[in-house]
Amino acid sequence: MSDSDSSGGWGDVERHLRMYVIRHEKRPVDDPTFDVSLTAEGLQDAEEAVLDELNELGVNAVYSSPYRRVLQTVQPYLEQDHVGMGACVEWCLSEHPEPNDTPPTEIPDEFYEEFHIEETYTPFMTAEKAHRLNGDIEQVQSRLCDFVELLSRTHDDGDVVLLATHQTSVHALLSMASGIPIDCMDVPMGKVVELDWHGVLKYKYHGGPNPPWACYESHFIPNKRKGGGDLKWTYIEAGG
Repeated sequence: MSDSDSSGGWGDVERHLRMYVIRHEKRPVDDPTFDVSLTAEGLQDAEEAVLDELNELGVNAVYSSPYRRVLQTVQPYLEQDHVGMGACVEWCLSEHPEPNDTPPTEIPDEFYEEFHIEETYTPFMTAEKAHRLNGDIEQVQSRLCDFVELLSRTHDDGDVVLLATHQTSVHALLSMASGIPIDCMDVPMGKVVELDWHGVLKYKYHGGPNPPWACYESHFIPNKRKGGGDLKWTYIEAGG
């Protein structure tokens, strides 16, 4: 989705609150656990494509899953002098389904040395509650809806908010906003997508869109701008 249009780009202080979601950069395919690091390619892309995208958007608030790979994805952006903030670590953005034998309940001390983290931030949801609400996709959607509603009330018009998280959360948020089924989505690692947060709130209070389609298939269509591109959806006929 475009980061600017005829109604004003991110430099327009009159624009409404905007929210974006990002799926963390590339990790080893066989290890989704808490402390796993991005691959060499993922780290490089975080330092290049993701960094360029977030600078262009002018993100001024970052909420991140506590997982190492997610913090690594946003760290190059946060460590720039002009940004002047850290990541607000939020447990409700954690991975689903639970990949750890023992679910983590606190941020390791070394993370505070390795990453720019807002130490004064009080998470919307404790680790224990996030784990209790991690049994199925409906619980994940519920906790995400509540968090988006909180952000819509605490941030001002003109803010550009980033939710840095995992595949399931990205797909759940986009599905609630659009009505496109989660199973039809395949957002690439490292991709930034604008979130229609109004649509998420409509989903919470009114059941969301009632799509007339059987299914859509998502595709990432790159453009010539480094790291840029759009998500496109192609209609799939029922039974097709």
